[in-house]
Amino acid sequence: MRVIHNSIILFTLLFQVINTLAQSATESQEKEIQIFSDTHTTVKAVYKDRSDNIWIAGNFELVKIAGMEVTRFNEGLPDLIKTITEDASGNIWVSSDKEIASYDGKTWTMIKSPVNETINALAGDLRGNIWLITSETLSKFDGKKWSKIKIEKSGKYDFRLFNTMAFDSNGNLWIAPSILNEIYKYDGNKLTEVACNFDESSQKFTKFLYITPTNQIFIGTATNNKPAADGLYRFNGKSWKSYLKYEKVYSMFRTDYADYFVTTNKGVYLNFSRVSESHNDDIAIPGKNSIWLVGIHSNKMTTSFR
Repeated sequence: MRVIHNSIILFTLLFQVINTLAQSATESQEKEIQIFSDTHTTVKAVYKDRSDNIWIAGNFELVKIAGMEVTRFNEGLPDLIKTITEDASGNIWVSSDKEIASYDGKTWTMIKSPVNETINALAGDLRGNIWLITSETLSKFDGKKWSKIKIEKSGKYDFRLFNTMAFDSNGNLWIAPSILNEIYKYDGNKLTEVACNFDESSQKFTKFLYITPTNQIFIGTATNNKPAADGLYRFNGKSWKSYLKYEKVYSMFRTDYADYFVTTNKGVYLNFSRVSESHNDDIAIPGKNSIWLVGIHSNKMTTSFR
């Protein structure tokens, strides 16, 4: 009887421990952060830096999420930030249509734009330079001065359509136009057009360009009222492959375990397998110990699942 009694006690204790852990996990999953101090602000840009901090831009506020710590910036910055990037030293750069600022971890510094036209995108290369593209020019900032990159125009490409760019591990700059019929590679000397060769005839509007550490290029599209044009497209250097057809694709982020989270209007995908249907229109960002869901319209971040 003593053995049975002891077994019952051990089972009871084990059940209590499991129940406590389950409650703790549930509480962790339900943690929620208000992103912006203004509850009516919506998300304009999201960026995850190399230290796993998450940066989120709203109309007149920039927010840094480090673990559960929230830091809000609303002074010394451009209004209406639409681009966030990072240089080789870990400094954060942001831009609006006309203004640029950088952050060294302590102070924001406004950087004079080298152009008068609208800034379409910023990107940092492996050498510490910041690149800027507009509807007319490509410029580079070496830490001291801006220089305009001379590109011999040939073929049918049009700078007016360029709206996002990123560097691969070989230092090539890839540029995607707003209408996805082709992409472009700049190797430091020339700009080369890469045709997309899609079967569908509908126009596709580029949402983002993402390059993996193995130089796989992914482009997400989100086209209003034309679901046949939407999806995620991958270029491996030779050919294209499509995923998630007929879904508006908002973002793509890599985990520390080389997995990829993709967010669409139909839910969240892990390596192209849907893991949640209830978080459509959120952006899934992997953190150190959890997956953050950034509400595009809700002004909230939650750790809904790990």
